[in-house]
Amino acid sequence: MFMPRLDKQYLLGVKINTCFKNFNDLLGHIENNLLANKAANNIISTTNVEFIMDAQDDLEFQNLINSASLSIPDGYGVLYGLFYLQILDKIHQKDLPKAVFILVSFLAGIFLPILYRMQKTPNESLTGISLVEHLVALSHLKGYTLCLLGGWPKDIFGKRVQTDIDVATIATQNLLKKYPKARIIASTSQFSHKEYDDTATLSFIHNCMLKSKISHIDFVLVGYGHKNQEKWLIRNMAYIPASVGIGVGGSFDVYAKLLPKVPLTLRKLHLEWFFRLLVQPWRVKRILKAFPYYPMYLFHKYVLQK
Repeated sequence: MFMPRLDKQYLLGVKINTCFKNFNDLLGHIENNLLANKAANNIISTTNVEFIMDAQDDLEFQNLINSASLSIPDGYGVLYGLFYLQILDKIHQKDLPKAVFILVSFLAGIFLPILYRMQKTPNESLTGISLVEHLVALSHLKGYTLCLLGGWPKDIFGKRVQTDIDVATIATQNLLKKYPKARIIASTSQFSHKEYDDTATLSFIHNCMLKSKISHIDFVLVGYGHKNQEKWLIRNMAYIPASVGIGVGGSFDVYAKLLPKVPLTLRKLHLEWFFRLLVQPWRVKRILKAFPYYPMYLFHKYVLQK
């Protein structure tokens, strides 16, 4: 089947598809192209800053992202990084002295959020959390089938809590209250991402498919945490089988109401990271990786080393 050529950029060696202005564009591509070939086993990477930074020291993970059918920008940190590269290209064309180039590039970085908003039609952040709800809404309207795997409660230190709570199932119940016609065929948090659990996980999914009298699933959403969820999809999608697999991180924790959604005001200010730090203090190391280390690393790599 013919697949349209998709615009992409590489940020620190990691592929990002930049052709989707918003979720309407993304969902249109998924419907018209990825779902059209049921045997394709397409994987969508919801690539955030943490993915990019971890990929610097993990080439296997970098290759997983770069070989995915789509790598979408999850978070404005990724979009800012891509936009910064465009600005640096323009500054390079001025052929400035090295010291002036460094100064101008530094100032551009300081004012980057303002410069980004000044664009005529800046791209939206395509977060995994929002994508989950968009796909459930699409299922409600058009009958696409979904499977939700993963998610678990954590303590204040980020350790998994031993409990009977099934996060994916609770998330499913809450989503179905809003989208009652959505076809969520299977949902469970009882299995891990470990390879020894694959057989049991697939058996569970196949039993759910049998009860629903289907032989194929449109979307498999996996919340096992980055790296683990992508590796699980590569190992198992063909055995379900499924058209599209997406790693969605901790999205189910939000829809199960174990975590609050980021308030709209903070989302508009692109301060999701600050809210996550307040409600999940154990994420401090991960957040520091995104800020300030990520912009410092970008500046060092693309400005000081040039």
